[in-house]
Amino acid sequence: MKRILKLAFTAAVSSGLLIGCAAPEPAYTPSPFTPAKIDTSGYVPKVSAFAVIVDASSSMGGDHIRKFLYEKDVANRMNQTIPPLDYEASVIAFGTGSCVKNMMAWKVTGPAQYKESDIAGAIGAVKCTSGWSPLEDAIASASEVLTPVAGHSALFIFSDFKELDRTAVVAGVQDLKSSLGPRLCVYPVQIGDNTGGRTLADELAAIGGCGPAVNADAIASSNGMADFVRGAFLAPAPPPPAPVAVDGDADGDGVPDSRDKCPNTPRGVKVTSEGCWVLSGKDVLFDFNSARIKDTYVLDEAAKILLATPEITGELRGHTDSVGPEEYNMQLSKRRAEAVHEYFVKKGVARERLRAVGYGESSPVASNDTPEGRHLNRRVELRAD
Repeated sequence: MKRILKLAFTAAVSSGLLIGCAAPEPAYTPSPFTPAKIDTSGYVPKVSAFAVIVDASSSMGGDHIRKFLYEKDVANRMNQTIPPLDYEASVIAFGTGSCVKNMMAWKVTGPAQYKESDIAGAIGAVKCTSGWSPLEDAIASASEVLTPVAGHSALFIFSDFKELDRTAVVAGVQDLKSSLGPRLCVYPVQIGDNTGGRTLADELAAIGGCGPAVNADAIASSNGMADFVRGAFLAPAPPPPAPVAVDGDADGDGVPDSRDKCPNTPRGVKVTSEGCWVLSGKDVLFDFNSARIKDTYVLDEAAKILLATPEITGELRGHTDSVGPEEYNMQLSKRRAEAVHEYFVKKGVARERLRAVGYGESSPVASNDTPEGRHLNRRVELRAD
């Protein structure tokens, strides 16, 4: 029956037979309100667009005119509390007759870039109440506004949720939710305390999936509205990304710290690809199967550094190529480290500052498959403590 009456009324509006039937309303002046300032630090916008639906049907007016004025007050308080971030906003009024320009769903403003003054003006432009409550038409109008938005959207419905086509209203919200999925939240705000109206508001909120419906009384205060707006419009900012590790070179030897196995090497000395002080020069330090030092130039330079920096202590590590028995090479590498140790002691370096250790053929710095690689592997390294 309600649908038949609606069709008949629509035809009457289209033919110009019905022009008004609006309840006379007093001039609206927003009640005093001091919005709580919302600190947006640590938050990011939760929505890219929102639509506000206000109820201008006769159930909000007449003897209950206070409901209509209260509805506008609460909608205005939300508008005053919204952080001025980047949104697209719309206001839609529903009813029938001249109060909604004979449209049943009147897009009062938007979609447009959000401005507090524009929304306040749109709420103020809805001046009266008339006719029944075609909320489903307002939801369809909101769908036209919100569906093209790429980001998340919020739909705020201010109404007493009385005298509605419940089936059509629920279907309208379900269709919009099906189109936008998790990108849509629905926030019903009930004006008054009608039990049946609250049941419908709760059902619409459940479809939206972003929390329960609220009664206007619960959010009318400054703090209550701030909590409501914060939850609807803001989301906690994600934690900052972990700092990207910068691969430094603390000891200045040209080898990044991530690969430097000898992080305390003195500046200016020759190092291996692993950042360890290698005691070899243009010529190899040792001949094949020998622990006799061939080239003392590099050792003389190293001795000068050790004498100039008495705080340096460390380990002299002898190495060999892979030719010959492994056990023999271990002994040979130990003799090579000891030979360098004795040379430094003769140059004035305190014996206790250095330790001679043999590593055999276990730590090559080059391939043992070539003569050049084997020459490089016959070496002594000084690893500073």
